[in-house]
Formats: sequence, C-alpha cells, structure tokens
Amino acid sequence: MDETKKPTLLQPRELIGDLGLGVVGDGVTIGALIARRRQRVDAQRIVLRRGQRLFGEDAQHAGVQRYQLQAAPRISGLSLGGCFFHAHIFGARIFDIHALILAQSSRQRGDTVTPMQLTPLTGTFGADVRGVDLSAADDTCLDALRAALDEHHVLAVRDQNLEIDTFEAMARRLGAFGETPFITAIDGHPDVLRVLREAHESGPLFGSGWHSDWSFQQRPPSATLLYAVEVPESGGDTAFANGQAAYDALSPAMQDMLGGLNAVHSARRSYGPSGTFGRNDPDAGMDIHGGEEALATQLHPLVRTHAATGRKSLFVNEVYTIGLEGMSRNESAPLLRFLFEHVTQVAFTCRVRWEPGTLTIWDNRVVQHFAIDDYTGHRREMLRITLAGEQPR
Repeated sequence: MDETKKPTLLQPRELIGDLGLGVVGDGVTIGALIARRRQRVDAQRIVLRRGQRLFGEDAQHAGVQRYQLQAAPRISGLSLGGCFFHAHIFGARIFDIHALILAQSSRQRGDTVTPMQLTPLTGTFGADVRGVDLSAADDTCLDALRAALDEHHVLAVRDQNLEIDTFEAMARRLGAFGETPFITAIDGHPDVLRVLREAHESGPLFGSGWHSDWSFQQRPPSATLLYAVEVPESGGDTAFANGQAAYDALSPAMQDMLGGLNAVHSARRSYGPSGTFGRNDPDAGMDIHGGEEALATQLHPLVRTHAATGRKSLFVNEVYTIGLEGMSRNESAPLLRFLFEHVTQVAFTCRVRWEPGTLTIWDNRVVQHFAIDDYTGHRREMLRITLAGEQPR
C-alpha cells in the first residue's frame, strides 16, 4: 500500500453481541464481522476494497488492529490463519475479494499470530491443516476447527505430538464421547481405541469397506478423530466419500423419491456371529468380539440433514446398510447398489496419506471412509476416539 494513501482506521464500534465494523479511509468498509459457529455469513454486510489483500503485516499497515478469531463463518475457499481468517467470498455478487473476519478480544489483543493454514485436498472437500498445536489450543482455535470441519468435512491436522492423555483431553473439548461397541479399549482409557495392525497379520483389516462409523447406532457418532502413531512409509491411506456432494448431484426427481425412505442399518455383517469379526482372532493386534447383539437393526433416514449446516446428504453405506424399510431384499438391493456406487465414485472422494503425528478428523454425518489394505508386512498403529452424535433427521 502507498504510504501517502495510508488510511485512517476509525475505532470499531460494537453493533450487537460479537458483531462489529471498522471503517477505513475514503469510506471503504472492512468488516470486522463475526458469525457465531453454525450461523450463515451475511455477505451483504461485508464491503471491501476489491482485490486488496489485508493479512498479517498488511493488515497492521492498513491500520487494522489485531483481533482474536472468534469463529469461522460458512465461506467457500476458507483459509485459516491463527487470529485471522483469510477467505475468498463467493455469492452475494462479491467475487475475488479478500476479507478479514475478525473478532475483538481484549484478553488476547496484541498476541503474536501463528498462522494455521488450510490447504484443500480436492476441489470438493477435505483439507490439510498446518501451523496449529492442538495440545495447547485454546477455545477459540477449537471453535475455528469445528467450523472448518463443517466446511471441509475431513481435516488432516499435521505435525501433532499427542500422548493418549493429551489426545483424550483435547477430544473431550470438542464434544462428548460416543459409545464404542465390540472392541476392547485401551486400559484406563475406555473411550480410546488402539487401531493396530501388526506386520505379521493377514486377517481382515479393521475399517476396510465403505462405512460411516457405527451407523447402526441410534445416535451414530458425529465425528471421528484418528491419530497416527506409527504408519508404513507408503500405503495404509484412508479414502473418504462425500454423501453431501453425491446427494447434490442427483436429479430432483431422485432426491424427492429418496427423501421419503428409511434405511435399515445393522452391525451383523461385521460383528454378528457369522460376520467378518464375529469370532475372536488370537493373532490380531486388536481385541474385537462380536456377538448376537450385532444382529439388531436401526432405522435412519436415507437422506439426513446436517444438524449444524442444514445441508442434506446420503446416509447409506455398504458395510452397515442392509436394506430399506418396507421393501423386500429384491426391491431394495438394486437401489442400494446404485447409491453405494454413486456415493463412492471418484468425483466425490478424497484420500488422506498418513504421516506420524497426523490427526485426521472427519464428519460421519457427511462422509464415509475406507481403510486401504496395501501395507502387508508393515506395522500401523493409530489412536481413535468418536464423538457423540444426534439421532439422524
């Protein structure tokens, strides 16, 4: 910015609650707009200098005071930067404009900003996250992480150093823990699973097959956190499929038809007496124990509405969805097969390549996933926690 044209920042004024505006020079308004988590941004309230990039030192040069980030609004192309959100705003006839989404915090004003960067994994969903230490994250950072998860559905948070206690404490701050059936948890940590496959194992791989975690429960997990302790140099990736994008790609007629259907979910194929893990494998690195209780069934809407965003997605998966309410097997099987193949086509997928210290968080209400079995002869150890969810609507 030209020094001779350096604008004068007027003091921000509080509008309501956490909302505020700062006015810069020649009448151009820069929004110091806060949208609490799960609220939409009113893009009409944000009027910016077209093409101007105000971030970090540039923001200070323009006279914008540092503010502590409060929450992430629902903006496409989101890029997170510590106390700042730097984003492209689409919609409301605003394009190619860079915004600062700021919230005043007298408690932390003037603190050094440590960038937290989001890099999209694909053009559809998923993001790599760097520049944040979740073991020391404050509430503001975790609020931002939640909002980014609502936006991207899968977050691969790199370069973490989490012991079990730290991992458990951090996860608890994100939400209450869900129930974990059929698998013995770590001693002293009943909500933490050690997802382990030793190098010598040759049996079925835990997590293989497209599925949404525990969708057979009345209230399936809202999110899963999986932390990489030890991974192969190559292989062992996790693939994800986006049920929201898959739903959006359907014709209106198909959407209307599916909207009135309930899907039947059950753990029987995996954990029933005759299921994949129905009998204990003494050579396995995990203690998985199936039983008769896995034969139970649970109805969920085939199309569910996300509690935070209001977006609709297909909520079926080939591991746990066994039928459609009111239909015979012959009637439901072709439709389910179409949906399984539709959701998992390449256009709706992303893939996380693991590194030691990567914590991947995904939204089970939107995505399903598949653990890829391509690392025979190598050890892979992860820690897993699921967060409690609501009954699908």
